[in-house]
Amino acid sequence: MTKRPAEEVYKKLVDSEESKYITRLTLLICTFINNFKTQGYSTEKFDDYKAATKNVRTKLFLDVCKVCYYEYQKRLQEEHSIDFQDMINESAELIHKKRIDKERLDYQYIIVDEYQDISRQRYNLVRELSLLCNAKIMAVGDDWQSIYAFSGSILPLFTRFCEEVGYGQELKITRTYRNAQEVINIAGTFIQKNAAQIRKELISPKRITNPVIIHTY
Repeated sequence: MTKRPAEEVYKKLVDSEESKYITRLTLLICTFINNFKTQGYSTEKFDDYKAATKNVRTKLFLDVCKVCYYEYQKRLQEEHSIDFQDMINESAELIHKKRIDKERLDYQYIIVDEYQDISRQRYNLVRELSLLCNAKIMAVGDDWQSIYAFSGSILPLFTRFCEEVGYGQELKITRTYRNAQEVINIAGTFIQKNAAQIRKELISPKRITNPVIIHTY
């Protein structure tokens, strides 16, 4: 039996009637690798995940993802390329090295907007930069608007900011001009059913005369 090149095998699979399953698996692996990098994980994390589960399918999936990860990184190196996630991770590593080498930058504050959507890797970058400069982090965000957990954001990095960075003062901006007070009251009551959300009472100058109607599907 002659061993076929990997590219030829892949093409035959994609061209077959079962190609939709190959496409779905490919997308799943790409999403996993992207989120893996977004968390700033090292390759040892593959083995940690594998050791933490008894599910055979999960173990097999991790084995496949690990091989794909190494092949992907190899291809990037061969093409002298870098992806967006590695830009952030390698920047954090570079800043960490400069800090260890006693280099310093002269900044007092680092302001980060949309902080509710920060991921572990981006937090690592901001944290390393703040330590390099001996600067304070000013985080601006709204935990009620956090919607990117599916792509790696970690809300507790925002809601537990003081515990994470070791300092902090919370200043609430409670006046809003986006929605009417009646809508805010309903939305706020619903959102704050989640005990993990930051408690706040929003005030709006806008009013509506018609009743708020909620449609469920």
